[in-house]
Amino acid sequence: PVFFAAALADHPHLRARLDTEFADVDAAQAAGDRLAAARAFTAIWGGGAAWEEIPEKQQQRLADGMPLIEATGPELFDDKAGLLEPGRREALDIPVLLLQGNASPWIIEAISESLAARLPGAERGMIVGAGHMAPLTHAKQVASEIGRFLSLV
Repeated sequence: PVFFAAALADHPHLRARLDTEFADVDAAQAAGDRLAAARAFTAIWGGGAAWEEIPEKQQQRLADGMPLIEATGPELFDDKAGLLEPGRREALDIPVLLLQGNASPWIIEAISESLAARLPGAERGMIVGAGHMAPLTHAKQVASEIGRFLSLV
């Protein structure tokens, strides 16, 4: 999950680092340059893929999706929905599996750690060699990990 607010609740000093990383994305968004925003976003979250290696059609799809990235910012960074309010997550009585790739951006570890601490019985899993897009790049490993988890609950 990219619920930055969870990590920031426990580690507020990380906000400056995130703001610095997202500066090029934010500037391109403010300028209305979706392609530049997608390129900057992919540099952070693209799992190491060079922009030039991404087919032009996919580059355009990424650019077309940039308004969603901007629109979800208040919820993901500032918890506008109040999901971190006391008792909200702790009251969940459901099995939870938090998966991440070991090549994910640094903030994912802090987010997973924060969510696991707030979700009763949450289990964490690691997809070796995967980045942020593990369900796409490592689908078999993700499916296997989900299957394993479901067999236990």
